[in-house]
Amino acid sequence: MTHPRSFIHALASGALLASGAMGQFHLTELLPNPPGTDEGQEAIEIQGLPSASLAGYFLLVIEGDGGGAGTIDVRQDLGTFTTGSNGLLLIRDVPATAIGPAPDPNTSVVAFNWTPDIENGTNTYVLGFGAPPAAGTDLDVENDGVLDAGALAGFTVVDAVTLVENDGAANQAYADDLGFAVLGPFDGVSNPGVGSHTPDAVYRLLDGDGKPGPWAGGDVLGTNPGGPYSFDFAPNEIFGLLEAGLTALDLNPGNANAKVSLKGSPLSISVAAGGVQQLSLLAGASKAGLLYFLVGSVSGTTPGFPVDSVILPLNPDAYFFATLTPNTPLLTPSLGFVNGAGQGTCNFTIPPATVLGGVPFTAHHAYVIFNLSLGVVTFASNAVPVTLNP
Repeated sequence: MTHPRSFIHALASGALLASGAMGQFHLTELLPNPPGTDEGQEAIEIQGLPSASLAGYFLLVIEGDGGGAGTIDVRQDLGTFTTGSNGLLLIRDVPATAIGPAPDPNTSVVAFNWTPDIENGTNTYVLGFGAPPAAGTDLDVENDGVLDAGALAGFTVVDAVTLVENDGAANQAYADDLGFAVLGPFDGVSNPGVGSHTPDAVYRLLDGDGKPGPWAGGDVLGTNPGGPYSFDFAPNEIFGLLEAGLTALDLNPGNANAKVSLKGSPLSISVAAGGVQQLSLLAGASKAGLLYFLVGSVSGTTPGFPVDSVILPLNPDAYFFATLTPNTPLLTPSLGFVNGAGQGTCNFTIPPATVLGGVPFTAHHAYVIFNLSLGVVTFASNAVPVTLNP
């Protein structure tokens, strides 16, 4: 039998013969509702270039609840701040009681008395530069969830996110008006596969290059004050973490966030009903245009399989060898080139009425990146699970 390592090399070489710019700064961690008292424990983290000035930048928090929807609750001038030598700026609530783990010594840490304190309801967090309206300005006079025309004229938004409260009331989100993510409501209906809760914190997963990627979050556990605070992995209390293959995660304001280069959703498929798990490749822009090869295993992720200088977190078994045949209806496109952002998509498809023995069981998938000019595998993703049920 051909050794799988040799097969990966040969297949990649054969494929060769056959064959958006990011803003400077991003929101990466928001802790508006720590366990217990918020005062002195709230935190907002911003990631950018190392030792970069935020002159001209502002942080806005726009209310999304009821009759106050659209009102700028917080207008914070960031102009005197810089990121640390690691590219991180951590803004802490006053009095800034320590939160464990301690921030990276290279992180720039500042204390700011948000007045009023950041509310625990629906908020849109906006990062940008220019001349934003004053605090108290209503950007949505009709309270219809659409920013009024010209509401942010003179202000350029570089990042935004809305966290929607799950309270059954009218809540307005504005990040989507600005081209960014709305998280929630997590009411057990609006986001299939995610249970009913209001996240206490949200966390930006980083791609394979350490650049900001998709949001995750959930309810938070820990002792106030000081933490450390951890996401609650009990059923229905988190989103976006299990899909990245994570089974535990601490909040770490002022430290580099977790890198995730592969995500999969949904997390389970019925073999009777059939279904598709979409696998999102997030290798990072440094791998733009390179060849990827995605394979699977039903024998777990450790110790993994060495390929050149990396460890593919899959254990060889019959399914692993079956997936060495690329681009089958089960897994396609499992072999291809990531795009200019170092991203791609592969679907794991189970047709209806599939007959499989031993269900339920869990399979994992992961991929490698092959640098054809060097002739070696240079990168391996994390593994993500999918459980096959009757």
